[in-house]
Formats: sequence, C-alpha cells, structure tokens
Amino acid sequence: GSDPTPNTGSRIVVTFGARHVNSWAGSIVSTQGSTLTLSITPSPKSIVGKFRTYVAIDAGTMQHTPRNTSTDMYVLFNAWCQDDTVFFPEDAGRSEYVLADYGIIYQGAVGAISGRGWMYGQYERGVLDACISILDASHMPISDRGNVIKMVRMGSAMLNAQDDSGVLVGNWSDDYSLGTDPTMWTGSVKILLQYASTKVSVPFGQCWVFAGCFNT
Repeated sequence: GSDPTPNTGSRIVVTFGARHVNSWAGSIVSTQGSTLTLSITPSPKSIVGKFRTYVAIDAGTMQHTPRNTSTDMYVLFNAWCQDDTVFFPEDAGRSEYVLADYGIIYQGAVGAISGRGWMYGQYERGVLDACISILDASHMPISDRGNVIKMVRMGSAMLNAQDDSGVLVGNWSDDYSLGTDPTMWTGSVKILLQYASTKVSVPFGQCWVFAGCFNT
C-alpha cells in the first residue's frame, strides 16, 4: 500500500534471532562465506498481496537495502495451511479447485445445459499482478485483504463494470460490434491482462465469462 503501517498488517518486521516480534517467523537457513540465506514464513492471518522486502541492519544506526522489485514477495491464501481460513483438507479438492488451470463451465437453461472449456490461466505471466491491480482499483482497505469473505465479495463486485468500472461489460443484446462476442472467449488471461494494462472495462461478457474470470 501507499502508507504501510503495523496496525494494518501492511508493514511487518521479521527478526532472525530467538525472539519473534510478531506472528511472522524468520530463521537463518545457512551461512557460507559472506552469503546468508534466510527463510520467512508469513502468518496464516496475513493480508494477501505483494509485499516489498528490505534487509535492515542495526549497526548503531539503522540501514536498509534500496527498493528492488526482484525481491517482492507475494502472499496468498493457502489451502494447504490448517490455520488459514481457506484450508481444504483433501488433496483431490486442492488439485481441482486451486491447482488446475483448466476446467469446464456449465451454462444454459433448465433442460438445455451444455459445458464449455475454460482456461483459468492463473500461472500465466502477469495474471497474478493483474488480479492484485484489480483489488487496487477497488480501493479496498488494505487491512481487509486478509479477510477472505470481504475479498470474495469485492472480487465479485469488481468483475462487473457496472458501478465501479470493473473488469467486464455485460451484454445480452446480440449486438457485439463494439467488442468481443462473449462466446468467443475461451479463458481469463486476455481479459485480465487487457483490463490491467488499459484500466478500461473489457467488452463483452456474460455469466460464464464473469464466472471464469472470477475463479482465476
């Protein structure tokens, strides 16, 4: 965030001795010559998003390393962690709901249901940053980003362009001349990357397009 503070959980001090100052754990993995390898384990209650990381050394006066985007750290909800709200106890469920980047979305009306493939693309370059940029565009308070219920609600709201200039413009008119026919979309990646790069709602979507992007 623009103003990281300990009170919002957006500024964390991780120590690497025996004393931990908060619920994030730091440990020294190895030392070899002038190289020190450290491990950081975030708290299961952390806010999620992209953290900037610095190394600070107290040598009489506090000194810290300059900004380096290559050391940014992403913290996500963790379905493997028993202390995380989103913990899911079965490997099969985690494989389908978290790890799989392709699935089937069902659509239609009662008595006429069909399935279509959808590429969620959560591993594609730029998609994670695009999702974080959507949260930034929502102006959701940083301190709420560790609350999975609030995150899901905000994510749902931001998928629709109505009211908050979100990701997709809905269109059920059969006139798609000013955008893409919803039936032509086969995955989330192009939609999310286009929105993140232009900050303009992408035309057009219908229910399964909203659902596919929301899952990503």
